[in-house]
Amino acid sequence: MNQDRYQGSSPPFSLLDPATKTVKGFDIDMALAIARQLGVKADLKTLESDQRLPFLKDRTVDIIVADFAKTDEREKEIDFSLGYFVAEERIYGKVGKFKDLPDLNGATIAINSGSSLEAEFKKRYKSTHLVSVPDKPDLIKQLNAGLVDGVAASMPILYELQSKVQNKKQFEYSPFPLDVKIYAVGIRKKEKGLKQAIDDALLALEKSGETAKIYERWFGPNGEVPIPRTFTITR
Repeated sequence: MNQDRYQGSSPPFSLLDPATKTVKGFDIDMALAIARQLGVKADLKTLESDQRLPFLKDRTVDIIVADFAKTDEREKEIDFSLGYFVAEERIYGKVGKFKDLPDLNGATIAINSGSSLEAEFKKRYKSTHLVSVPDKPDLIKQLNAGLVDGVAASMPILYELQSKVQNKKQFEYSPFPLDVKIYAVGIRKKEKGLKQAIDDALLALEKSGETAKIYERWFGPNGEVPIPRTFTITR
């Protein structure tokens, strides 16, 4: 079974381990755990954000486990499993620049191409100037180079990326969230049996405590990005 893996550069959901030259992260562990529950071998594949829907629909991959937000627009094209992660999306930008949503007007924001957040910016904040980049680490490169006023992404990703920011005192998180997203497994339409099996697998992983252990590994006090877990997987 093909298990899609997003980019390899979406820390801490996926990142390249320089020592082993393999991809690791929260989503990797979740994909492997789901495969074990299903009794199949995971075949992990990397791809860019904007390849996720095409690769799923043309059967290059069977499912997507890739900090993939469930949105109304995407649900017109594919199905989603139960949610397994909840994340706020915010702006990380120049101090005092983003005090409220109207401050987005005329601002230049770097954003990951192919993301649900990019689509929402184009729809909701049409006067914002977007700089679309293929990989999450490129967001901070734009900020360090002074090419943008801020970057937009989920808080777990921003927390991880800010370690690479120069002159940290010049930047801060927006006090307001752009949105709250539920990440779920992407599944092709009309595959109800697979969707049911993945939902059951996610519930079993929650009940056994395996999901909590994976979360603790990446988001616990000693993890890559310490963020308390405030949600559980439920039907």
